[in-house]
Amino acid sequence: MKFNISKEWLLKRAHLEEGLEIGAGGPIESLTSSRMIDWSWFPIKEMYKRNWFEGYTGSLSAATAEAEALVTSFMECAIRKPLVALQRQRVRTGSKANPYALLAWQCRVLLIAKSSLPRAPFKHSNLNEEWLYSLVQLSRFKEGPLRAKEHLSNAGIAMVVEPHLTSTHLDGAALLGDDCPVVGLTLRNDRVDNFWFVLLHEIIHIKKHLKKGGVEDIFDECIAEGTDVALSEIEREADELAGQALIPDQSWNSCLARFVRSKESVVSFATKLGISPAIVAGRIRYEAGNWTLLRDLVGQGEVRKLFPKVTFGE
Repeated sequence: MKFNISKEWLLKRAHLEEGLEIGAGGPIESLTSSRMIDWSWFPIKEMYKRNWFEGYTGSLSAATAEAEALVTSFMECAIRKPLVALQRQRVRTGSKANPYALLAWQCRVLLIAKSSLPRAPFKHSNLNEEWLYSLVQLSRFKEGPLRAKEHLSNAGIAMVVEPHLTSTHLDGAALLGDDCPVVGLTLRNDRVDNFWFVLLHEIIHIKKHLKKGGVEDIFDECIAEGTDVALSEIEREADELAGQALIPDQSWNSCLARFVRSKESVVSFATKLGISPAIVAGRIRYEAGNWTLLRDLVGQGEVRKLFPKVTFGE
């Protein structure tokens, strides 16, 4: 069965605004079986170079010519209704990402998650304050991101690291797979502070916003980069609750480091909370809107190397 989604509709497609699904100025257009996907919009070249078409031995030009068959097979292994997923994409407001690229990346992440399922079944009740606190405490370890992956697995959540496609500025996503919730991270910004904020942001989405038959996938671009965009209610909530989970408001309001901004004050405060100094430094930089502050404390270049099997290609 073939479908078509016009380029114009895709360029005007919906972002989540105040929790409502909106498209091209109104409700999302229903698609009929007489329409066809524009296969040229998929990032075939990049997918081919990343070896996403498992078992395919043809050339790039051959892959381009066979795009429909290759991509169809690729998607059907990962997701039951790719077209529905394309329709309902929820992207942080202000995104200009190619929705086809987001769908391809989503399928890749779900495939990886299926190949390495969490150790325990997911129970929503496990994502309580104590569990979040224990997760954040792992940040004080150099290998904290790897420990975080295990922490999520033990709670029934898969964490997958997959670099973003070049037509997106994707930082992460919260997805409901067939078997479990999935946190997808791109590590687009290879910094310790960014890793923990994006991770907690996606966890909040899983805890508060994802629901079968409702919101099942949320894509987040340019998180915590000080972009001046109007955020939807769920994005504002995820930002706020992620920040509170990392540094409780009561502690932050009386924090000397946010005013002194010295290495010693940041390390002292982080030690008191039992978290990474990178988280404190990142919060100071974000609130000040000054990304030159405390450069030596944010853990630049310290996350990707913990995932040596992932090819970042940058």
